[in-house]
Amino acid sequence: MPETMPVNKYIMGFPHRKNVELCYLSKVCTFTERLIVYGIKRGYVDIVRGPVKEMMREIGVPYAHSFLEHTIRTYQLSEEDIMQMYSAIYAISGNAKAEKEFYRNFICTWLEQDQDRYLSAILPADSYEDKGVYTFSPYQVLPVQVQNTGASGRDRRMNPTKTAYMVYYQDISGSGYQWSEQALTRELGQKIVDAGATVERRVLAIPADRSYITVEPDQTAESYTTGLRKKYITALVLAGVYVLLYVAAWCVTGGMKRRTGQV
Repeated sequence: MPETMPVNKYIMGFPHRKNVELCYLSKVCTFTERLIVYGIKRGYVDIVRGPVKEMMREIGVPYAHSFLEHTIRTYQLSEEDIMQMYSAIYAISGNAKAEKEFYRNFICTWLEQDQDRYLSAILPADSYEDKGVYTFSPYQVLPVQVQNTGASGRDRRMNPTKTAYMVYYQDISGSGYQWSEQALTRELGQKIVDAGATVERRVLAIPADRSYITVEPDQTAESYTTGLRKKYITALVLAGVYVLLYVAAWCVTGGMKRRTGQV
């Protein structure tokens, strides 16, 4: 992953048309894609916008689209960095209709794909078998590695996971069912174990893969799946609102210090 500015050697062709040069370079070497990755990761809008805009003008929108998709896939760029950059360019594209539509399509496709992925992952209610309500007792607290969702940007890339502490419960009837919840600290988790307070949970078995989940005792398979769908749809709506707010912020402030990179 390019964390530093790629070095550009002297190339004949377009000494006064830097972005056109970068546009055609993309067909014969990886310099342009490495430069754009650097711009996306560092937040340099002009470094990304200029060459892609010339690709659309000189070679065509399909080429620019495939170039970006290939670059994102090759360098495994995060969705957060990509959406921030695309939203920023969308916001400052002004009356450039073709450019605005180009990035708008990327943003809308991203939201639609997330919706399809989230909703298809939710099992229908008839996939569960209600095993009834069981009483669980805490018996140990252990450290586990979880996704570092609280970090962003470079911090998340450098530290994708963090240590969390899970309190583990087991069914007191001896059925073998277990449940766990996260504690804020190891000490608080140990206090829960020492207190020994029991918790009631409903067990929903999934016969298709011989697994199970536990939910609140007053929930059913129907209410659980309905709640999941509402949760995911709300998350997608918030993601869309985030994009709109990000665009609005760009319009008001002029962008995140639109730094100009020199090749």
